Amino acid sequence: MDNIDFTRREYYRHMSCDHRRSRPHWPRWMGWPITKYPSDMIQYQQILYETRPELIIECGTAKGGSGLYFAHLMDLLNIKGGTVISIDINSDKRELPKHPRLVHLTGSTLDKDIFAAVSKTLSGKKTMVSLDSDHSYRHVIQELELYHPLVTSGQYLVVEDTADDGLPAGKGNVCGANQATEEFLQTHGHEYERKRYERQIMFSCNPGSWLLRK
Repeated sequence: MDNIDFTRREYYRHMSCDHRRSRPHWPRWMGWPITKYPSDMIQYQQILYETRPELIIECGTAKGGSGLYFAHLMDLLNIKGGTVISIDINSDKRELPKHPRLVHLTGSTLDKDIFAAVSKTLSGKKTMVSLDSDHSYRHVIQELELYHPLVTSGQYLVVEDTADDGLPAGKGNVCGANQATEEFLQTHGHEYERKRYERQIMFSCNPGSWLLRK
């Protein structure tokens, strides 16, 4: 294990240990906890600047900081009609940020009704998808197959936490996002260009999983 991989995993454990407390060590965006590496947030900013998505589907809301971050980036970029849809099974149990661009849906990302509600909002919009909910292999591979058809040409499908395979993912599961991504690309690799942004930003939780739709 190289130094970068060791540091990344130690950071994961640090965040996970803080998970059941008040989260004082989590990064925050405008006061709202955000479960992303600061370097990955910068990379998302670059992606939004270059591709200007009109719809971002975020699978996994957590405390809401990342959804608000995406909404504020759309403000800064003056993306007309830009919308962020953030989905989580616990959205109705948490205080979450409010923003005119931000819509929260409560339910599993794999729920048929949730997916139908999301699909109705597409209307030809340039659509990006970020998968950051349950990181177990079984869940991620199903999300990939379900949501990747919604990603439009020139937009990104981002699979979060591919760096953490084998680490705890809650409910007795282990992270399997990287395994799911590699399996997905065996079938759909011709549809995506894999961007190795971890080589640029060095410290990413999503190595090999910044996928640009051709």
